[in-house]
Amino acid sequence: MKPLLVAQNNHQRVSRITGRAAEAAHALGVAVHDLSSDADMTGRPPLPSDGPWGPVLVMGSVAFVDQWARREPDLSRWVFWNDARYDASLWSKELDSRYLNASGWPTTIGEFVASDLPAMHVRPRSGVKIIGDVVRDENTAGRRGLQGAVFTPASLGARNADHSVPIWISPPRHIELEMRIWMIAGRPACWSTYRVGGHAEYHVDSEWTRDAMLAAARAHDVFHPDRHYVVDLALCEDHAFRVVEYNPIHSSGWYGADPKHMLAAFFEAETI
Repeated sequence: MKPLLVAQNNHQRVSRITGRAAEAAHALGVAVHDLSSDADMTGRPPLPSDGPWGPVLVMGSVAFVDQWARREPDLSRWVFWNDARYDASLWSKELDSRYLNASGWPTTIGEFVASDLPAMHVRPRSGVKIIGDVVRDENTAGRRGLQGAVFTPASLGARNADHSVPIWISPPRHIELEMRIWMIAGRPACWSTYRVGGHAEYHVDSEWTRDAMLAAARAHDVFHPDRHYVVDLALCEDHAFRVVEYNPIHSSGWYGADPKHMLAAFFEAETI
């Protein structure tokens, strides 16, 4: 069996993910299989004939992974994505105060828009994104989603989003720093800050790195959405790290992290 990276290669929004992953795979001597995405997720070419292949790391948009890779017999065992476990209401229940927005509650866009609530942090309760004047999955070309943002009822209503979409709302929180960590088989493989003081800053090491690693490990012991996953952590005003959200390893941006570390850890974990 030979390790393989399967990468969606023609989607502008995911090229920043798959392009860097492909470079890392080449540096590690791992074969790369490029696949294009089409609207109905059909007509895929088979895996290279000079296999057998495994482990296989699939990278691309959530829709690419969810609608195609998990249905392919040769790839489904390598898909680590269960939408039901990426629901903020589950995170709140399992993590309690370790979840940044644990003080929130579930509702729908329609109910929030019709309310007299103040500005609230709003996030979809699944893999869909609130975008433009519709709600579609994040593979929608040319439309940028909002995975967690602060809205008033009026400002969200102005987007004309589908009122039936389930969301999780919570009071906005002050955040000092945010860090993304790739957890492979329960251990951090690579990481990067992505926001400091409200501004985009990408750093691999900071004075808070060790504390973030410990917080990720403690959160993992309580809840983890899959064997491999990405967790975003926020440093709050009390200097405690809390979970912002979870994302699948297949579809998460790298920021300042080195993809080689994640790929090496993944292939090692899945080979054992």
